[in-house]
Amino acid sequence: MPRPDRAHLLRWGATLALGGAGGWVATRIGAPLPWLLGALAATGAAAALKLRVAGGPVAFPNGPRLVFIPVIGVLIGGAFTPDTLAQMPLWWPALLSVLLFVPAAHAANYAVFRRLGGLDRPTSFYAGMPGGLIESIELGSARGADPALVTVLQFARIALVVTALPLIFSVAEGQAVGSAGGARIEGHGPLTLREAAFLALIGAAGFFGARAVRLPAGQILGPVILSAAAHGAGLTDAAPPQWLVSLAQVVIGTGLGQRFSGVDGRTLRRCFALSGASVAAMLAIGAAIALAIDALGVASFAVMLLALAPGGVVEMGLIALSLSASPIFVTAHHLVRIVATVVVALWAWRWLTRHG
Repeated sequence: MPRPDRAHLLRWGATLALGGAGGWVATRIGAPLPWLLGALAATGAAAALKLRVAGGPVAFPNGPRLVFIPVIGVLIGGAFTPDTLAQMPLWWPALLSVLLFVPAAHAANYAVFRRLGGLDRPTSFYAGMPGGLIESIELGSARGADPALVTVLQFARIALVVTALPLIFSVAEGQAVGSAGGARIEGHGPLTLREAAFLALIGAAGFFGARAVRLPAGQILGPVILSAAAHGAGLTDAAPPQWLVSLAQVVIGTGLGQRFSGVDGRTLRRCFALSGASVAAMLAIGAAIALAIDALGVASFAVMLLALAPGGVVEMGLIALSLSASPIFVTAHHLVRIVATVVVALWAWRWLTRHG
């Protein structure tokens, strides 16, 4: 990748500042998960409206996002306790339910994109994968799908889920919940210089270690695992500071919002309409399964819905943290969702091409 020139750096900085301004406004109006959703809304709107910042369209590189994802991973891992370890063997019915959710959600999405949207078969199939963003784009491109449409539909899925869920919980509760209700996403122990260095080491080791062994969603899962081990062993009780967590949310939200830059308005409206229908169908399927898991006493309806909702792993982990909704449980289920989605897609595409 060529070294960015001054113009690129200026545009990236202006886009991040726009995301930060959106996050600040969201905190003023009491929005749930304000720094993430505010940054997403501001940069997404600017991209959709083709606004120019610093002489060009909104743009932000993926590198900073990769730097800040381990911050969230370390924070999620900090929620691990000995009680969490004791409860994990009881999670198996919920984990198995993910294997029901994935093919049902994929089938519903395929029907929406193929019949309602009139998209071709490969594009409908790979845009309908309820997870595995990168894998859906790569697999779809190799099998004749429209990579641009798959990309926009997949990013629209994540953006809609991440935006809708905190709002749904707030409406269902009849009041502000989670971060909008005053809950803070932070640790309990003091953050000394030594603790900060230790957490940074955990994040870096988890990130690079997971990439070395090609762990699915390793950029977030590696730091989660090492942080959970360190916190569970009593090596630390600290967590990244609030300002760093807020900055990480702005970076992640900005990176997601700017993905809609360069897409023409008609295509964007069509993709969001189709994704809205598919997300509604998936949340309905997830809600039905969550009710069953709640009845079994494995997890509450709210936590299980978060564990099934097809947003990004990082974003869903943040939502779980903001709602104090068992972030380790939620993250574990999203890992299973991603792996199951890719496995099911590989098998289902072979079946569809033979019998469809």
